[in-house]
Amino acid sequence: MKASDDDGDDDDDDDNDNDNDDDDDDDDDDDDDDDDDDDDDDDDDDDDDDGLLRRIASLRRSRVLQYRDAKGVILLDILPQGQCINAARYCSTLDRLKEAIRRKRHGLLRRGVVLQHDNATPHSANLTQQWLQRYGWEILPHPAHSPDLAPSDFHLFGPLKHHKGGMAFETEDDLISELTNWFDNLDVDFFRVGINSLLSRW
Repeated sequence: MKASDDDGDDDDDDDNDNDNDDDDDDDDDDDDDDDDDDDDDDDDDDDDDDGLLRRIASLRRSRVLQYRDAKGVILLDILPQGQCINAARYCSTLDRLKEAIRRKRHGLLRRGVVLQHDNATPHSANLTQQWLQRYGWEILPHPAHSPDLAPSDFHLFGPLKHHKGGMAFETEDDLISELTNWFDNLDVDFFRVGINSLLSRW
Protein backbone atom coordinates (compact mmCIF):
# COMPACT_ATOMS: atom_id res chain seq x y z
CA MET A 1 0.00 0.00 0.00
CA LYS A 2 1.09 3.49 -0.64
CA ALA A 3 0.69 6.16 1.96
CA SER A 4 0.43 9.58 0.37
CA ASP A 5 1.64 11.81 0.94
CA ASP A 6 -0.18 10.32 -0.24
CA ASP A 7 -1.12 10.09 0.85
CA GLY A 8 -0.75 9.48 1.22
CA ASP A 9 -1.05 4.33 -0.22
CA ASP A 10 1.11 1.84 -1.66
CA ASP A 11 2.81 -1.47 -1.99
CA ASP A 12 5.80 -2.80 -3.85
CA ASP A 13 3.61 -5.07 -5.97
CA ASP A 14 0.37 -4.39 -7.79
CA ASP A 15 -2.01 -5.44 -5.01
CA ASN A 16 -0.13 -4.04 -2.06
CA ASP A 17 0.75 -0.41 -2.86
CA ASN A 18 -0.84 2.53 -0.97
CA ASP A 19 -0.15 6.27 -0.93
CA ASN A 20 -0.16 8.39 2.24
CA ASP A 21 -0.32 12.11 2.36
CA ASP A 22 2.43 14.20 3.89
CA ASP A 23 2.00 15.96 7.21
CA ASP A 24 3.31 19.41 6.34
CA ASP A 25 1.53 22.56 7.45
CA ASP A 26 -0.82 24.47 5.15
CA ASP A 27 0.83 26.93 2.77
CA ASP A 28 0.11 30.58 3.40
CA ASP A 29 1.09 31.75 -0.09
CA ASP A 30 -2.51 32.31 -1.22
CA ASP A 31 -3.27 35.12 1.27
CA ASP A 32 -3.85 38.56 -0.32
CA ASP A 33 -3.75 41.98 1.37
CA ASP A 34 -7.06 43.86 1.48
CA ASP A 35 -5.52 46.90 -0.22
CA ASP A 36 -4.35 45.09 -3.39
CA ASP A 37 -5.26 47.07 -6.51
CA ASP A 38 -7.19 45.83 -9.55
CA ASP A 39 -3.98 45.03 -11.43
CA ASP A 40 -2.95 42.68 -8.65
CA ASP A 41 -6.37 41.02 -8.86
CA ASP A 42 -5.86 40.46 -12.58
CA ASP A 43 -2.49 38.88 -11.87
CA ASP A 44 -4.15 36.61 -9.33
CA ASP A 45 -6.63 35.49 -12.00
CA ASP A 46 -3.72 34.53 -14.24
CA ASP A 47 -2.38 32.31 -11.47
CA ASP A 48 -5.68 30.54 -10.73
CA ASP A 49 -4.40 27.14 -11.87
CA ASP A 50 -1.23 27.29 -9.80
CA GLY A 51 -3.13 28.65 -6.81
CA LEU A 52 -5.62 25.81 -7.02
CA LEU A 53 -2.81 23.28 -7.22
CA ARG A 54 -1.19 24.85 -4.15
CA ARG A 55 -4.53 24.65 -2.31
CA ILE A 56 -4.97 21.02 -3.29
CA ALA A 57 -1.37 20.18 -2.39
CA SER A 58 -1.68 22.00 0.92
CA LEU A 59 -4.98 20.32 1.66
CA ARG A 60 -3.53 16.96 0.76
CA ARG A 61 -0.49 17.40 2.98
CA SER A 62 -2.22 18.65 6.08
CA ARG A 63 -5.91 17.79 5.77
CA VAL A 64 -6.31 14.60 3.75
CA LEU A 65 -4.54 11.27 4.11
CA GLN A 66 -4.97 9.14 1.00
CA TYR A 67 -4.19 5.45 0.75
CA ARG A 68 -4.35 3.63 -2.57
CA ASP A 69 -3.09 0.55 -4.30
CA ALA A 70 -2.97 -0.55 -7.93
CA LYS A 71 -6.76 -1.05 -7.90
CA GLY A 72 -7.72 2.40 -6.62
CA VAL A 73 -8.24 4.47 -3.50
CA ILE A 74 -8.74 2.41 -0.34
CA LEU A 75 -9.13 5.23 2.18
CA LEU A 76 -9.44 9.01 2.20
CA ASP A 77 -9.07 10.17 5.79
CA ILE A 78 -10.17 13.79 6.21
CA LEU A 79 -8.66 15.63 9.17
CA PRO A 80 -10.67 18.23 11.10
CA GLN A 81 -9.51 21.78 10.42
CA GLY A 82 -6.47 22.72 12.48
CA GLN A 83 -5.68 19.17 13.55
CA CYS A 84 -2.09 18.04 13.09
CA ILE A 85 -0.79 14.54 12.56
CA ASN A 86 1.05 12.95 15.45
CA ALA A 87 1.86 9.30 16.07
CA ALA A 88 -1.39 8.61 17.92
CA ARG A 89 -3.47 10.20 15.15
CA TYR A 90 -1.51 8.33 12.49
CA CYS A 91 -2.05 5.01 14.26
CA SER A 92 -5.76 5.82 14.41
CA THR A 93 -5.66 6.33 10.65
CA LEU A 94 -3.87 2.99 10.24
CA ASP A 95 -6.69 1.37 12.23
CA ARG A 96 -9.19 2.80 9.75
CA LEU A 97 -6.99 1.73 6.86
CA LYS A 98 -6.83 -1.83 8.18
CA GLU A 99 -10.63 -1.94 8.39
CA ALA A 100 -10.96 -0.44 4.89
CA ILE A 101 -8.58 -3.09 3.53
CA ARG A 102 -10.65 -5.79 5.22
CA ARG A 103 -13.79 -4.48 3.48
CA LYS A 104 -12.37 -3.62 0.06
CA ARG A 105 -9.39 -5.94 -0.53
CA HIS A 106 -10.45 -9.39 0.60
CA GLY A 107 -7.48 -11.55 1.55
CA LEU A 108 -4.88 -8.78 1.46
CA LEU A 109 -4.50 -8.61 5.24
CA ARG A 110 -3.88 -12.34 5.30
CA ARG A 111 -1.33 -12.20 2.46
CA GLY A 112 0.46 -9.28 4.06
CA VAL A 113 0.40 -5.52 3.63
CA VAL A 114 3.35 -3.57 2.26
CA LEU A 115 3.05 0.13 3.10
CA GLN A 116 5.05 2.96 1.60
CA HIS A 117 5.31 6.15 3.59
CA ASP A 118 8.10 8.65 4.12
CA ASN A 119 10.22 9.17 7.22
CA ALA A 120 8.11 11.92 8.78
CA THR A 121 8.09 11.91 12.58
CA PRO A 122 4.60 10.38 12.97
CA HIS A 123 5.62 7.53 10.66
CA SER A 124 8.90 6.75 12.42
CA ALA A 125 7.68 7.22 16.01
CA ASN A 126 7.89 4.29 18.44
CA LEU A 127 4.11 4.12 18.74
CA THR A 128 3.74 3.74 14.98
CA GLN A 129 6.53 1.18 14.78
CA GLN A 130 4.85 -0.86 17.52
CA TRP A 131 1.55 -0.73 15.60
CA LEU A 132 3.24 -1.95 12.40
CA GLN A 133 5.02 -4.77 14.22
CA ARG A 134 1.83 -5.84 15.99
CA TYR A 135 0.02 -6.35 12.68
CA GLY A 136 3.03 -7.53 10.69
CA TRP A 137 2.90 -4.78 8.06
CA GLU A 138 6.06 -4.39 6.01
CA ILE A 139 7.40 -0.91 5.24
CA LEU A 140 8.83 -0.27 1.79
CA PRO A 141 12.01 1.79 2.31
CA HIS A 142 11.63 5.43 1.32
CA PRO A 143 14.84 7.50 1.31
CA ALA A 144 14.47 10.96 2.84
CA HIS A 145 13.66 13.83 0.47
CA SER A 146 12.85 11.52 -2.43
CA PRO A 147 9.74 12.88 -4.20
CA ASP A 148 10.68 10.78 -7.23
CA LEU A 149 9.51 7.77 -5.19
CA ALA A 150 6.15 9.31 -4.25
CA PRO A 151 3.45 8.48 -6.83
CA SER A 152 1.47 11.47 -5.58
CA ASP A 153 4.23 13.75 -6.86
CA PHE A 154 5.23 12.04 -10.11
CA HIS A 155 1.84 10.62 -11.16
CA LEU A 156 -1.05 12.35 -9.38
CA PHE A 157 -0.59 16.12 -9.31
CA GLY A 158 -0.16 16.60 -13.08
CA PRO A 159 -3.47 14.98 -14.07
CA LEU A 160 -5.19 16.58 -11.08
CA LYS A 161 -4.05 20.05 -12.10
CA HIS A 162 -5.11 19.40 -15.71
CA HIS A 163 -8.57 18.26 -14.61
CA LYS A 164 -9.18 21.03 -12.07
CA GLY A 165 -7.63 23.92 -13.97
CA GLY A 166 -9.89 26.99 -13.84
CA MET A 167 -12.34 25.55 -11.32
CA ALA A 168 -13.14 27.58 -8.20
CA PHE A 169 -14.42 26.30 -4.88
CA GLU A 170 -16.29 28.31 -2.26
CA THR A 171 -15.22 26.17 0.69
CA GLU A 172 -12.72 23.48 1.57
CA ASP A 173 -15.65 21.06 1.90
CA ASP A 174 -16.49 21.71 -1.76
CA LEU A 175 -12.89 21.03 -2.72
CA ILE A 176 -12.79 17.82 -0.68
CA SER A 177 -16.05 16.66 -2.27
CA GLU A 178 -14.70 17.31 -5.76
CA LEU A 179 -11.44 15.50 -4.96
CA THR A 180 -13.39 12.50 -3.68
CA ASN A 181 -15.52 12.41 -6.84
CA TRP A 182 -12.41 12.70 -9.02
CA PHE A 183 -10.70 9.77 -7.31
CA ASP A 184 -13.88 7.67 -7.43
CA ASN A 185 -14.19 8.16 -11.20
CA LEU A 186 -10.59 7.40 -12.16
CA ASP A 187 -10.02 4.30 -14.26
CA VAL A 188 -8.23 1.50 -12.44
CA ASP A 189 -5.43 1.66 -15.03
CA PHE A 190 -4.52 5.11 -13.68
CA PHE A 191 -3.62 3.64 -10.31
CA ARG A 192 -1.89 0.59 -11.79
CA VAL A 193 0.39 2.74 -13.95
CA GLY A 194 1.32 4.93 -10.97
CA ILE A 195 2.22 1.98 -8.78
CA ASN A 196 4.09 0.11 -11.51
CA SER A 197 6.11 3.26 -12.25
CA LEU A 198 7.79 2.80 -8.88
CA LEU A 199 9.79 -0.07 -10.39
CA SER A 200 11.57 2.22 -12.83
CA ARG A 201 12.23 4.85 -10.15
CA TRP A 202 13.55 2.61 -7.41
